[in-house]
Amino acid sequence: MNPSLAIDWRPRPEPLEPCALVARGETARALARRVLALSDDRLRDLKGGAGKDWLVISGPAERLPWVPGVLYFGAEPGAPSVLFPTALEPGIPAALIDRALARRFPRAPMLVIPDPPTIIPLDTIRPLERKRIEEWLNHLTGGSGVNGESPEMHAPSSPFPPVQESD
Repeated sequence: MNPSLAIDWRPRPEPLEPCALVARGETARALARRVLALSDDRLRDLKGGAGKDWLVISGPAERLPWVPGVLYFGAEPGAPSVLFPTALEPGIPAALIDRALARRFPRAPMLVIPDPPTIIPLDTIRPLERKRIEEWLNHLTGGSGVNGESPEMHAPSSPFPPVQESD
């Protein structure tokens, strides 16, 4: 995130209704394992995206999986392009952040992660697929992909189209 867009965060008096979550590192791997254990019915309503060492999942609040350490995000009234942490609120009006980010990053919706300051666009996420989640997880954990081949041999090795983080 641009230093001119530095945001101070404080606890939110009333949490937002979650509609997305992000996990990094080992938490992302635990989330992938949790997603693989979901029923097909529950999985059907979820979409996701992945980076090198993180996962983002969106869907109805009651369908989002829970894993210790994930960050949940929700929509703030007056800021239609940005999802904010459910338990934190920005120190400046959300509508101003929404307008500033919409000008700089015309891809909406997007998540604003406080630490480290990161923007993740959600316009390329798509329905979750077990096979690709397994391949992504195997790739991260050093396991082998389908039929003992490396996951890179099966496009894409991520369960989702690549999503680029914006600093």
